[in-house]
Amino acid sequence: MIVEFHPEALLEFRAAAIHCSGIDPKLGVDFTDKTDRALDLMEFHPSAFPEIDGRVRRCMPRRFPYGVPYSVETDRLFILAVMHCARRPGYWKHRLPA
Repeated sequence: MIVEFHPEALLEFRAAAIHCSGIDPKLGVDFTDKTDRALDLMEFHPSAFPEIDGRVRRCMPRRFPYGVPYSVETDRLFILAVMHCARRPGYWKHRLPA
């Protein structure tokens, strides 16, 4: 299955990694590693995570307060956001494919 990021979700992922690296470089690496692991789990077990909004599921990378909402499309896993869970819930909903 192909994993595809919404362009804004990819920017969010990078911004979160930079933010964590600013706190401690090892933390940035750990955030990237944990999120990559979560993406692998979503790719190989797309229905393993809870539905949060209709056809959207969310995976939570270990240790970090970030959620990765995604939709499972016919031929891809579409990452809608890499969101901090304590900020603006649902801001990403307009990114759902039609």
